Amino acid sequence: MPCLEICIPYASILIELPIRFAYFVFVIVFYTSLYVFRTWRRSAPFNYLVYVLTSISTPISTSLYLIHIDQSRWLHAYPLMIIIELIVLVFYTTQQRIKFSHAIGILVILLVYGLIVLLFYFLYVNGFFRMLSFYGVTFEAWYIIYDTHLMLCGVHGYNLQPDEHMYAAGNIHADLPKFLWIIIGHFVLGPVRGFIKALRHSRTNYIC
Repeated sequence: MPCLEICIPYASILIELPIRFAYFVFVIVFYTSLYVFRTWRRSAPFNYLVYVLTSISTPISTSLYLIHIDQSRWLHAYPLMIIIELIVLVFYTTQQRIKFSHAIGILVILLVYGLIVLLFYFLYVNGFFRMLSFYGVTFEAWYIIYDTHLMLCGVHGYNLQPDEHMYAAGNIHADLPKFLWIIIGHFVLGPVRGFIKALRHSRTNYIC
C-alpha cells in the first residue's frame, strides 16, 4: 500500500510500455539468479537482505500492474483482498475435519473474492467493475499456497528448518521463475513439442 501511494503520482510515466517491459525483465533476471544461486542466502544476514529486496520489488511489480487499471486509491483494495483471503485460509487450516487440499484452497479463495465483489456490487456499482478487474488476487493467493506446499514437502529440495522462516518467505518470490517456466512449458512449449514429435513420427510411420 505504501508502494501504491508512491507510484500513483507517477502513473503517467510508469504505464509506459518500455518501462513496464524493462522492469519485468529485471525482475525475472533478479528472481532467477536468486533461485539458481540459493545456498548463500540461507543464513543471516543474507536471508534478511533477500527478504527486504524481494519485499520491495514484488509490490513495485504489483503496482505497475494495478496503475494500468486505475490511478486512484481504489487500488488499495487489491492488497486488502489478498490479506483477507490469506486470513480466511489461515482460519480454515485450524480445523482438522476437512483436509486442506489445493482444490479446497482455490474454492475458499474464489469464495472470498466473489463475496467481496458481490459486496461492492451492492454498495458501490462503479467499484464493482474495479474489484472485478482485481482477479489477480485469486492467482496470487493460490501461488502462496502452492509454493509453500512445495517448500515444506521438500519437492523443491529445500529441507527447511524451523528457524529458516525468513529464507522461506524470500523463496516465495524467488520461486516465481520456476513457476513461470512450468506454465510456459505446459501451455506454450508443450503443444509445440507435441507437434514436433508428431512430425518426427510421421517420417517413420508407414500408411497401412
